[in-house]
Amino acid sequence: MATAAFSPEKIVAYAKEPDDFDAFWKSGIDALETVPLEWRATLLPDLCTDLVDTYHVRIRTIGESWSGHAYVYGILNVPKKPGKYPAVFKVPGAGVRPYFGDAGLAAKGAIVLEIGVHGIPVNLPKEVYDSLGAGALNGYWNFNLDDPELYYYRRVILSCIRCVDFLAAHPAWNGKDILVMGASQGGMLSIDTAALDPRITALVAIHPAMCDVTAPLHGRVGGWPHMFRPNPDGTPSKLATPAKIRTTTYYDTVNFARRLKVPGFYMWGYNDETCGPTSTHAAFNAITAPKILAVEFEQGHSYPEEQGIASYNWVEQTLGLK
Repeated sequence: MATAAFSPEKIVAYAKEPDDFDAFWKSGIDALETVPLEWRATLLPDLCTDLVDTYHVRIRTIGESWSGHAYVYGILNVPKKPGKYPAVFKVPGAGVRPYFGDAGLAAKGAIVLEIGVHGIPVNLPKEVYDSLGAGALNGYWNFNLDDPELYYYRRVILSCIRCVDFLAAHPAWNGKDILVMGASQGGMLSIDTAALDPRITALVAIHPAMCDVTAPLHGRVGGWPHMFRPNPDGTPSKLATPAKIRTTTYYDTVNFARRLKVPGFYMWGYNDETCGPTSTHAAFNAITAPKILAVEFEQGHSYPEEQGIASYNWVEQTLGLK
């Protein structure tokens, strides 16, 4: 595979912005604020180190009106040395899997929270997640796509804001810095969270998903999850209905990118078939906040060691970690 870009800085998104985009998300945040901030942290001795305590956390979040209490789960790493620290919020790529936190980053002097997004504990045996991914959560990114109020990612995005509530309330937080970071779905959620929550002070988004998802309706590649990609025979996707298209306007990463106000570090490759570079450039070009883009021309939808080093170097420099 080989790709080349022609004036990528001039790519303009096809994504439409609904008139009530801000009102829609304000309503969701208002509803979240009616849910008490309740959390439970369970020490995980096997994941602790000489420098870092590690916990499995359960944080109460918003659910559907009929579902009672809902929770978001994650792994929390906190430096053992008493003090005040910046916070790093790690949001996950697509899929269903366990998580283990980031004690290495915490050892450099940060509180680190890494979450799952499916409302289930993140320290269960791997076969549990494999079963859910092949069964009940298979294709979750299209669940309730007919209704923006019920779409799967509404709870996910609002739960990210609830995690910021949790970090901001942590007694070891320095009261200043919360950086959000992630790749693919996590890149999308990093941009979404930073756009909606003014407590976020910086972000890292690696090949962000959900960028310019209606672009295939205009003959150009859009971002994962490709709900509107034409069928192999060229016929339109069965998901390309007016209701589903309308729902995506509230969730397209481009519309969040337009609202960013904090510095960000962005990375992707030109051979990415999952989050096509035309889609990620469409979002990047919509950002007016300070931004750095690192393109690895031959990279696909991968996360090589060099990319991780570059992003972590930026995180450590931004937060003043050692």
